[in-house]
Amino acid sequence: MTTLSYKIRIPLSLVAASLVTVVVLGIALSFEAYRNIVQDRIAEGKRLALALTPVLSQALKHDDVWLAYSLLRGPGPGQALPGTQDRLLMVLTDAGGTIFASSHPDGFHTGDRLMDGFYTRLVQRLARAGHQTLTAESRNHLVLARGLYSENTYQGALIISYPVRTFWARFTQILRSGTWPVVLVLLPLSLLGWYWGSYIIRPLVELAHCMRKLRTADIATLECKVYEGKDEIGELGQQFHKMLQGLREKQALERQVMAQERLAAIGRLAAGVAHEINNPVGGMLVALDTWRTRLARGENPRPFLDLLERGLYHIRDTVSALLIESRIENRPLRQSDIDDVRTLVESQRGHVADRVHWQGLLHGELDVPATAVRQVLMNLVTNAMTAVEDGGEVRVRVAQRDGSLLIDVSNTGPPIPADQRAHIFEPFHSLQPGGTGLGLWITYQIVTQLKGRIEVDSNRQRTGFTITLPIGTGHPAKAAEEDEDADTRISYRAGGG
Repeated sequence: MTTLSYKIRIPLSLVAASLVTVVVLGIALSFEAYRNIVQDRIAEGKRLALALTPVLSQALKHDDVWLAYSLLRGPGPGQALPGTQDRLLMVLTDAGGTIFASSHPDGFHTGDRLMDGFYTRLVQRLARAGHQTLTAESRNHLVLARGLYSENTYQGALIISYPVRTFWARFTQILRSGTWPVVLVLLPLSLLGWYWGSYIIRPLVELAHCMRKLRTADIATLECKVYEGKDEIGELGQQFHKMLQGLREKQALERQVMAQERLAAIGRLAAGVAHEINNPVGGMLVALDTWRTRLARGENPRPFLDLLERGLYHIRDTVSALLIESRIENRPLRQSDIDDVRTLVESQRGHVADRVHWQGLLHGELDVPATAVRQVLMNLVTNAMTAVEDGGEVRVRVAQRDGSLLIDVSNTGPPIPADQRAHIFEPFHSLQPGGTGLGLWITYQIVTQLKGRIEVDSNRQRTGFTITLPIGTGHPAKAAEEDEDADTRISYRAGGG
């Protein structure tokens, strides 16, 4: 029952209540009808006793059995009133219960003595009751008794007995005749109860339907017509509209905050770019001014031309780092690409390269963009070699596992401070003095495009970056178009740092 919808439970409850009410009312009326039948028989017997007592007293006084029998028998055969055929009338002559006359002489003969203790006790009570009509009921009979007196002298008793089965027969007849009216009343009452229950539950059904829409529909455009009244269900509808309005305001505020955060991020990025470019530009302007001065003096300006060249390279590198091209070359990754990165890193870092340990060997070609993987691996290894302290080491592992490319780069340098872990992938946030803060940001963007996962684990013993890239991702730009909201999973596991 608890899993049944209230659309069915409430109408069904009203129908059941109607059914129970009608049945209980019918049973109560039926038993009332039975009680009325018994009372009618008692009233009838009392009237009959009052009518027969004077004449039967005279018949008993004069020992006129025939007169008594004629009175007790009533109308002749075929003329008896309905409901009186099974009635038994007897005249008893003494307290012991000797039969003087009866309406059924075949079963109750004149002169016989009643052996039933029920009748004996009733006659004994009657002798003490005087001019009263006593009523008693046994399992099978309803009996009325009245004393017969002559000149205030007790002579005998009149017994009127009704079989109880005749009452139940009459009760059953009334019950059968009343069944159809009850059914005719119950049918429209049940339909009315079902309709009324459905009408009552309709506002709750509409409210539940609107609540289900909240999971999928756009709150800003969601329109729900719910009942709003002064009762409890109407108050629910009012609170739902208030909640919906609150959600709309919250959504609008979140969008506003997101827009502001985007603008702030763009502002920070623009400020960082301006800072990174202004520095070499300022130096280049100074170099140009000095170059003119030396040229006017006839001195050699070539060192300043080298300074200008390094400044332009610095600007080029900064701009190249910001322009993560949407169409990276999609050549498959080979072991030779890993070897090239190893050669470049070792040639740039000198003696530190002796403490870099490479593990793993790729077999054949992997359907992963080689250029993107080379750049990611170069950034991670360069950062690790920069962060390693004297006597420390760097471990690089590249392997294929469970349909993915695994890149793990770790070093024994100092751990990343806890307050910086949440910002390490932001642009221009550098962990090393003098760094541009673009390497990890570029790495994050590439991993995002390739639908990969990056995990950072930093503790007192070791700091490591683990990247998992799915093999067979296809073109990274195409993957980004298929899922613009692709979310790179970043996991931070902090140690004791």
